[in-house]
Amino acid sequence: MIKHSPLWASAVVVCVLLHTGAAMAQDLGAPNLAAQVVDPTAPLKTFILQNRYSPSVWGLDDRQNDLLFQAGIPHVLLNMPNIFRISVPYVTSQPLGERGLGDVEIVDIFLYQKGWGTLALGGVLSAGTNKGPGVDTLSVGPAIAAVFRKNKWTYGVFNQNFFSFGDISRTQIQPILAYTLNERVSFAIGDAQYAVDWNEGKIINVPLSAQINYIARVHSQPVRFFFNSQYNAVNEPGTRKWTLSIGAAVIVK
Repeated sequence: MIKHSPLWASAVVVCVLLHTGAAMAQDLGAPNLAAQVVDPTAPLKTFILQNRYSPSVWGLDDRQNDLLFQAGIPHVLLNMPNIFRISVPYVTSQPLGERGLGDVEIVDIFLYQKGWGTLALGGVLSAGTNKGPGVDTLSVGPAIAAVFRKNKWTYGVFNQNFFSFGDISRTQIQPILAYTLNERVSFAIGDAQYAVDWNEGKIINVPLSAQINYIARVHSQPVRFFFNSQYNAVNEPGTRKWTLSIGAAVIVK
């Protein structure tokens, strides 16, 4: 059973990355667009629409599908660069048969940009729909990220923590690993959220993930098209087993 606190675990991960990455990374100047889209701390104004289809769910003979809208908006707060990001899912099919708006997540992070990459600090909020009496739907917590760049590689970690005054105590750790082939194509892990439920004392999501990104121009407007395949290695009943995602992101410059 996992007994360590989420903040302790987050601090260890980020400290290790800062120690090893700062020594290895080198100042490469501003990355191209294909390299920026695989960096969750890149100050890009983006509007993403993707479809996430799960043909199999652990413990259930059923499938799941949702549409996800995400917006990322860079801004300045307290004379420092920030990124505001909101994710709004809409469930179109799931094992329980319920459809509609899912949990909305909001994150805002301060960016400390260095030659080796970016350190980000901020907070997250998750607001869900009514799930019945006594079930928490609102949670908040800290977020921290460290992203490094070396040659055509981008790597690091993005950590988010969600707490409520009741039954929500969860950590999500997103490893970042990407290779930029050229100005149009990049390969990455994608949005692979390793999740720990501290109340249950167990890991509930260990995604094995791969993603390809392609930058195109539609009437001079840059658009990122992507495809992601993800497998959850943890047999946690009710969670997605396989997830296939396809989407497009409009990048406003």
